[in-house]
Amino acid sequence: MNYRLLRVLNDDIVAPGRGFSEHPHADVEIITWVLSGSLRHADSTGHGGVLRPGDAQVMPAGAGKRHSEMNDSHDEPVHFLQVWITPDRAGHSPRDQQRSLHHRFRAGK
Repeated sequence: MNYRLLRVLNDDIVAPGRGFSEHPHADVEIITWVLSGSLRHADSTGHGGVLRPGDAQVMPAGAGKRHSEMNDSHDEPVHFLQVWITPDRAGHSPRDQQRSLHHRFRAGK
């Protein structure tokens, strides 16, 4: 853990119907990129949804928020990368941003 601003680099494969129940984070920026399957997320600020292959989510936890991440499928695993970065300062307001990166990484683009 911790190499300069990089705190964590996870390569996760989560079984169908499993995941990470609600848990807290503070003063960390979490970037999640789904490679295959589908990942359902929800947080204490009311944001939620399903990330699919090629989707990325940036979740600055700010001064604190709770969130969960669950495999949205009952029959296939979800594979995603997650990077945790130390923010430039403590106490930011929590927020979420989600984008599809799929079209940017197709062959020939």
